[in-house]
This record gives sequence, C-alpha cells and structure tokens, in this order.
Amino acid sequence: METKQNKTKVLVTGGNGFIGSNFIKKLLLEKNVEVINLDNETYAGRGENIKHMKLENHPSYKYYKADICDKKKIEKIFQEENPEVVVNFAAESHVDNSIENPLVFVNTNIIGTGNLLEASKNNKVKLFIQISTDEVYGSLTNDSPLSKESDILNPRSPYSSSKASAEQLAISYFYTFKLPVIVTRSSNNYGPYQHPEKLIPLFTTNLIDGKKVPLMYSEDNPGINIRDWIYVDDNCEAIWQLITNGVLGEVYNISGGNEKTNIQITKKILDNFSMGEEMIKKIPHRKGHDFRYAISDEKLSKVSQVKTKKDFESALKETVDWYKNNQSWWRPLKKKNGLIFGAGYMGHRISEELGYELSRVNILDVKEVEKILEERNPDVVINCAGKTGRPNVDWCEDNKEDTFMSNVSGAINLASLCSKKKIHMIHLGTGCIYSGDNNGRGFKEEDKSNHTNTYVVSKVAAENVLKELDVLQLRIRMPVDDRPIERNFIDKIKKYEKLIDDQNSVTVVPDLIKVIKKLIDIRATGIFNATNPGTISAAQTMQLYKEIVNPSHKFEIFSTAELDEITKAKRSNCILNTDKLKKLGLEMPEIHTSMRNCMLNYKKKLK
Repeated sequence: METKQNKTKVLVTGGNGFIGSNFIKKLLLEKNVEVINLDNETYAGRGENIKHMKLENHPSYKYYKADICDKKKIEKIFQEENPEVVVNFAAESHVDNSIENPLVFVNTNIIGTGNLLEASKNNKVKLFIQISTDEVYGSLTNDSPLSKESDILNPRSPYSSSKASAEQLAISYFYTFKLPVIVTRSSNNYGPYQHPEKLIPLFTTNLIDGKKVPLMYSEDNPGINIRDWIYVDDNCEAIWQLITNGVLGEVYNISGGNEKTNIQITKKILDNFSMGEEMIKKIPHRKGHDFRYAISDEKLSKVSQVKTKKDFESALKETVDWYKNNQSWWRPLKKKNGLIFGAGYMGHRISEELGYELSRVNILDVKEVEKILEERNPDVVINCAGKTGRPNVDWCEDNKEDTFMSNVSGAINLASLCSKKKIHMIHLGTGCIYSGDNNGRGFKEEDKSNHTNTYVVSKVAAENVLKELDVLQLRIRMPVDDRPIERNFIDKIKKYEKLIDDQNSVTVVPDLIKVIKKLIDIRATGIFNATNPGTISAAQTMQLYKEIVNPSHKFEIFSTAELDEITKAKRSNCILNTDKLKKLGLEMPEIHTSMRNCMLNYKKKLK
C-alpha cells in the first residue's frame, strides 16, 4: 500500500474556489495524491467548498491561508512543503468586476503568478500548471473557425488580458529558466460549487426564489452571444491527464464541445423549472461583450486517455438539482438586492450597514409599492415603516386611525405584495406586546400578548396576519445604538429627570443588524424575539452613561405606578425569551456586556 510519504505532493492555489475545490476533490478521492491547498479566502473562495465536501479533515489534505501576492509567505510555504506539482487556479475571474476595478486583476493574476513561478523555480518544482481561459483568444464571429493553441491572442477585457499576460509569463519561465510549465485554456465551466454570480448558478438560484433572470439583450443582439460549456469534472480530469501525459512547454485547449447561445442556455435552465420566457428580464450588454468563444481541443485528445465527456443536458440538470438541494451553501454567497421601507431611524441604520436602498414610498400606497418592487426587483424587503409615536407612544393614543393604517394596513399591503412576488420580507415588530417576566421564564414567541395600548394592539394585529405570509418578524425592544441620534434609546431617556428601575429586555442595534444579515442569508421566516440575552433597566442604562460618558449627568428613580399616572399609554416592562434565536446559533451578546461596549463607542462618536 502506498504511504503518504510516497505520494505525489500537489500544491493547488485557489483551491477554495469553484474549479480548484472540484479539482482537489478529484485528487483526494480518485488520484491518491497529497494535496496542499493555498487560498486567500476572497469572496469567491470562502473555504466553505472543502468543508461542504467533507474533505477538510482528509489525511492527505493540508491548508494554508495565503495571498499569492505575498512573495515572502509564498516562498516560505514552498520551502516547508517542497511540492512536486503546482496547479495555479488562483485568480480574479469575473469579467464585470475587472471592468470596475482592473488593477486588482493585474495584481493577482500577473504579479501573483510571477511570485508562484519564482517560488517554483527556486524550489525545483517538477511541473507548473498555469490555468488560463479561452477568453484570451478574443471574440469570434459565427463563421470563424475554432480557436487553436497556435492562434494569435487577442484579449479584450482587463480579465482576459491579465490571464494572457500570466500564461505568457509562465511560458517565459519554461524557455528562460527551464521550469517545467504547461498552460491550459478551458471553455466556460459549470457545475456544483460555482459562485452564484456566474450565469448558470445566477439564473438557477434566481428561479429557485421565483425571480426573473437577467439576460443581456438588445434588438441587434437578442441574447445570441455564444459560449462553449464544459462540465467542471471534465475539465478537472483533463488537467490531471496533462499532469500525467502533457508535453512540457505546451499550451492545451480544454473544450466542452457544447457551443450554446446565452438565450439557448437561458431556455434550457427555464425548462428545468417548467417556466417560460416571462421569467426573463432583459438588461443591456456589458462593455466590450465578446460575441463568441469556441476552441478546438484536438491537441488535447492526442495526450488524454479520456475520450468521453458528460452529456450537456444531463449535466445541466444535475447542476440545477444540486443548487436546489444545497441552498445553505449558496445563499450566504449571493449578493442581495435589498429595499427598505421606512426612512426613519431604524431604516437609515439598517440601510447604512447592509447597503440596501432606502425607499420613501408610503406603504399604504399599493400602486406605488408595487411599482417600486417591479422596478427594483429586490431579493429582500425590510419593513421599518410604522407609527411608534413622537416623542413616545402616547401619540398613538391621540392618533389611533393613523396608527392602525400604518402599522396594520401598510404592513399587510407590503407583505401581500412580497408574498405574491416571492420576495423575502423582514418586518420589525415589537416586544412591547408583553408585560412582566412570565413567571421568570420570559415570554416566548408563541405566547399571547398580555399588554394593551393602541400601539401594541396595532402591532399584534399586523403580526397575526403576517404569520400567514411567510414573513420574518423580529420583535425588538427599546433599540439602543452606539451613536448619538435622536431616536436612540440612550438619547431619549437621558432627557428625563426621572427613570424607573424595572428590568427589561433590550435590543442593541449593531448586534441586531448582524443577526438580520445572517437570517437573510438562510432566508428565515417566522417570529423571533430579537433582543440581547439578559435584562437591564433604564436606570442601569443611565448609570452606565454616567460612568462612561458624562459623570455629571443626574437623574432620579421613581416607580412604575408614578410613571403610569403621567402617561396616556401604559408602558410595557417585559422580559423576552431568546432561546429560539439561540437554537439557530445566532444569539446576540449578553446585554450588560453589549451595553458597556455600546457606551464606549457612543462616547467616542460624541467627539
């Protein structure tokens, strides 16, 4: 039996990414080699692929987090590991991103490759495989012959130009330094673990959520750009064949033999969902959108022992099914297009942190709400709109109709439209629907409201309807923030000369926003008590304020009975049970710890 010491040691860069992780899977499960994975864990390589494949603890696997642009660290890893084969998948690879920020592509794809080549030369690597792309050939016409390895390169985007530069640099090391180098140029890959920004997974995941697919389209070019598609495992096998049988110093095309127009691909994906062209959203073509890529892999066929490739139709269905069955993998990766209703304090804070658009459309105006949902086509809607009263809930007692219209009718209007359009909606509710501590247990999500005033009744009414519409409802309490702002609970109560000392559940806003993001990632629905564990009183909060922020601050303590005598709406003092959130692994920090950190940050921001 072959021992670990006798196995070929293969260093794979970018091994957390789409093709890299699939290649590592093939090496570990089929090829009996030792694998060193080197990855910088950028957005496209979070490290979750290997973990999801259950390979992180494989005895022949070792991992380094490293940036290939860090020359010293790369050299140190090569000296420690002494790999025999290096396969360089590490790259920035999204064309649209290269148009927005081309120098990032120059740095990673050219300079980073140069660092790897230097380390390989210095440590006498036996074979360096540079992974490139068919895009280096540039755009073809319908009548052009298939691109061959001997053709002149004509890259037309910062991405393809950086890849062309990298592979030419690799070939120069073969001729100048005798470093054993092979370059591969593959066509468009597809399959499991591809980032949901790419065409096939983007369209697939959109359709899973009932959203339209964004197809680049114009009257002159109605989605007829052509790409050749190869299933990722076929590409990985071809790379292995070149490791074992390839000729040094040569370039090899790796083709899928599946030329398809973008509209053809779109229709095939739609067919897998039994959906029609009404699910296509036509968008403008990107700058410099190449018309056709198509390559010949006749040269590869002379050295590869594998002659068959996966049938496109069946492989596409397998891919679509994989995304349907592995939503926990791709949902955290997918960029969310969010829309927030309610331009008040909470709306602004969440918009600021999550980068979601803040709408000023009145949620009572059904036509305007429907219009903006159609125009923006959001993945997520957060409802922060509603009447809470200014300066406090006493206002609601004098404005009952406005309170019920906004808090009940408006919320139902928005939830109904989101349900119809299959948009994930988050609704900010309140824990003020309770009073007391529920015999020391704290109130759970299923407990009935035991408190009443106009504001509470309106929020309970909305909550009961939204239960039926798959809305994520978050009950928050007395939101405390780490910045001076009028609606912050700290700023509200520091104006009062007298405060009660009753214990309450409280929500620290920065902690809440982190939880909201994670709940969006898993597309959670239902009701959750969204407060920090533990309890604190208004008086204790101001005591912390006095200790940390303003030692000269003064206040007196008075009773709840005295408070009730001077207010129109009876105030809620209650404790919520947060076990449901904790079971998801999303428990917020304990309230006294979080409140102290909040006050420290608050003091810094006052300056």
